[in-house]
Amino acid sequence: MRRENDKWIGRKINEWTIERSVSRKGEGIKWICRCSCGKVKEQKAWNVKSGKSRMCKACSGRLRRRGSEASFMREGEERTNGNKDNK
Repeated sequence: MRRENDKWIGRKINEWTIERSVSRKGEGIKWICRCSCGKVKEQKAWNVKSGKSRMCKACSGRLRRRGSEASFMREGEERTNGNKDNK
């Protein structure tokens, strides 16, 4: 299991850069991650990989205050209004 997690070290996922893996009995796999702003946080590996955690709270708050959702959209995604026809 350790080797599986080591392959993620150094990768950037959204705004997080994975620095190292930490495991504690009963808590699952966690990573020490550095946000693009420089803040270092311990994050659950699954939350980072799945996109549930994309950046630190400070960066998330700054983005919300600006009112921009564009950086949350992945490249190639289009904003939809919920209609299947996209009209």
